[in-house]
Amino acid sequence: MDFPDLIAREGFPPGVTVERLPDPHGGVFRVRTVDGARGLDLLLTGEAVEMYGEGPTLALVLRQLRLAAEAGLPGQDAAGGYERQVFVGD
Repeated sequence: MDFPDLIAREGFPPGVTVERLPDPHGGVFRVRTVDGARGLDLLLTGEAVEMYGEGPTLALVLRQLRLAAEAGLPGQDAAGGYERQVFVGD
């Protein structure tokens, strides 16, 4: 299943977008409002993927982003960035 299908299956609320961004330490998954005023980044480290597997970690990341979107995303910081959470391996 490809990434857009996974996003659709997760059931994100209307008015948000989800994207995957490259990062030297793994992958950054971003959920944000369509206007970009609010959002959250979640860094999924390569170590976490190695430890838990790609499928389970991706499912966990998308669930966490959906829950954050449903609860209300934080606003951008003074530099225009988003709050970042990190999912690491043990």
